Order: sequence, then structure tokens, then C-alpha cells
Amino acid sequence: MSAFYIEILDSLQVVDIYAKYSQQCSPASQTDTVRLQSDTVVFIDKHTSVDLPVSVNAGLSTKTQLEQIRSADDGSEWVRLRAPISSASKKARLENTPQLITGIKRTVTVSSLLGLSDICCRACKTQLVSEAFTGRADPLSIRDLPSAYWIELVDCWVCHPEEDDLTVNKELLFDFESDKTATAPQSLYSSSSSAAAALNAVSSTSVDVWVGDSFALISAGLIKDLPTRLVHIEDKKRFDNAYTELRCTECDHIIGESGRMGTRRMQKLYMHYVDFQVSNIQIEHVSVSFSQVFCSELLGHISAHAVYKFVVEERQSCRPVALIHVVGWNAELHASRLISESASKAKNLTSLSSDKKPFSKYVKVLFAITGDSTFDSMAKEWLSTDSTELVSLLEEDCKALARELDLHSSLLPPQLRMIGNMKRSFLRM
Repeated sequence: MSAFYIEILDSLQVVDIYAKYSQQCSPASQTDTVRLQSDTVVFIDKHTSVDLPVSVNAGLSTKTQLEQIRSADDGSEWVRLRAPISSASKKARLENTPQLITGIKRTVTVSSLLGLSDICCRACKTQLVSEAFTGRADPLSIRDLPSAYWIELVDCWVCHPEEDDLTVNKELLFDFESDKTATAPQSLYSSSSSAAAALNAVSSTSVDVWVGDSFALISAGLIKDLPTRLVHIEDKKRFDNAYTELRCTECDHIIGESGRMGTRRMQKLYMHYVDFQVSNIQIEHVSVSFSQVFCSELLGHISAHAVYKFVVEERQSCRPVALIHVVGWNAELHASRLISESASKAKNLTSLSSDKKPFSKYVKVLFAITGDSTFDSMAKEWLSTDSTELVSLLEEDCKALARELDLHSSLLPPQLRMIGNMKRSFLRM
């Protein structure tokens, strides 16, 4: 079975199919390494067929042999078959696939948490909710944080309250007027008691859970009393305070942060460290990966600030560990089982071939990791401009990000892995 890599390029309206073959193959065998059996089926090395998620114009396809590079020392080369997407598929994708970042849904939303009945630590499956949660008769009030701006404010309020110079009345974030009794909207920048009294005078619903890109913000009374640990930020020039880690009672694994929003104590649970149990018609588990959460956060920043370059820093040390340039989103990719397993084995990671769907959605990126020859100078340059966003991650998440970027880069043909001083890769949405 040959190694192959397939990508749907909506921006160019083409499908690119890359296949690996041995230099010892005859010219006829090289020609048959990859071919379109029909407008929706491609054959690789005569033995493997792949169903494409789009139809193409097979008659207009072209083949190109990739230039051999020195690092390909296994006696193999790569060929690319490119075919234009058919008009019917173009129309269907425009109707059914979000073309703008603002149309891409978050990984976890209110709709996916309706009927929320339990929250558990992902590492050891220990229940995290309190008796006030399990014994409550009325359903939880769950809301999506309305925009990336609010997500950033919540991050600031929970972790770095000393940075908040907006004098925002945080209490108003938790009370929503009902449609029937709605009056003139209250200003979130008013901290006067009269504003709060006017709001409480009408029928309102207190919000129990706020859903963000990478976290769920939950009233502390609905979560058990969990161990906490004060973490001091090393960069004193930027931050005056520490933040409080929230940990599991059984395995002591970090699951989030503890903090205050106004007079309320809140628990900020990291979505990729907990599992949500939803009970509607049947019990379902909502579980998302770090990659999905991180992509959601990146796309949130892009939609809010129209920036595509990110400096990723380790949270406690404030040290840059990765540079990421987002170059595409909603990309559909498929790497062969052979590539996935060999790359995963080399990196000591779980194989990607276990995916139920051969084609999955990804964010395409260029990246550099600390330790690369030009990383320090690039990081300094990026941090000096206004076109770069700063993303802060836990140390173990920084390591997970580096592993994932490195793994996915190794799935690409060697000729496609570098652009200038940066490597190509992709992150699972």
C-alpha cells in the first residue's frame, strides 16, 4: 500500500492528491500510482481506493512529479494529481460549508450542553459537581459567551483582575431580562446600585454556566470544593498577581481555574480536561480534544481582531514557545493509514488512522517551535507588531501543541513541509 495525502482546496476549487512511489517503478507503474477511477473515486497504487467528499472533473486532471529532495533517502518520489472541483460540488459546498470564520461554530455550545447532568475529570472520571447541582429541580441556565471580546474579558477577570480598567459591572453578566418584561437595556459600564436595582425589578434569569471557546464558566456552588494551588506569574513587569489552579480531588490533575467575577466566586473549567454528560433522550458524553479547543480559540481571535499570526507562550513563565500563522480553515484533509501509523509510531502518539471519517476538518498553519534556528529573532519581530495576538497555554498544553504540529507536519510529502523559515502543518478542528 502506498503512502498518500489528499487535500480539498476550496480557495483554488481543486483537489490535490499526493502519492508516493518507488524510483524503481517502471514508467507505466509510475503513471498508475494515482488515477481517478471516476469523478468521486481515486485509486492509489492499484490496491487502494478512496471516496472523495466532492466530485471532480476527472477529464481536466493533471499530474506533476514533485522535485526530489535530499531528505527523501528511502528511494522514493512523490507525484501530485490535481483535479478541479465540479460545478455541482462547488454550489453544494457554498450552501452547506461556512465560508467565513464567523460562520464556523464553536466546538462546544449551549446546544451541545442542553440537559447537562454531570461533569467529570477526564483523567480519572471523578464527578466534579456538587449536591447543589445534582439535587436541583430546575434546569441549568446555560449561555454562550456572545463574542471573543467577552471571552477575553472573562479571561482577564478570572486570571488578571488588576488589568481591568473598564470598571465593568460584572454582576450584569449573570442576569438577563426576559423578552416579555424587557425594558431599556442597562449599560454594562454602569456600576451604580440604581442600575442593578432596575435590572432586578424585572423578571430575569440568573445564568449558571457560560460557554466560551476553551472553557466553561460555572458558579462555584455547583462544583464540589476542590483543591487549589496558587501559581505565581514569573513576568512581574506584566502581571502583579498570581492565578489559582483548580485541581481534581482524586488525581490532582489540573482541570481549570478558580476566581471571582464581581462578588461571585466562579470556577473556570478547561474543556479538554473535563467531560460533560448530557441527559436528554439518551445519555451522551461531550468530550473535546486540546486541538479542537485550541482551533476554536484561534478562530475566535481571528474573527474578533482580523489577525492571523499568534505567539504562543507558556503561561507561568511567559516564555514564547511557538509561532503560528493561520493560513486556512475548514480545510478537508486525509492522510493514508500508512503515513499516519508510521508518523505516530515515530512520535510515540496515537495513530490518526482510527478516525471514523477519512476526511476531517482542519486549520492549516505555518509554525516555528522554540529551539528552531530562527525562532528567537522571529518571535521578537512578531511581538513588536500590532498584527500579532498572544495566546497563553499551560506548560503541558504547550508540549501537546508542539507534538501535534510536528506529527501533522510529518504527514505531508517532504517537498511540502517547509515554506521559508516555517514548517507547514494542520490542527484538527
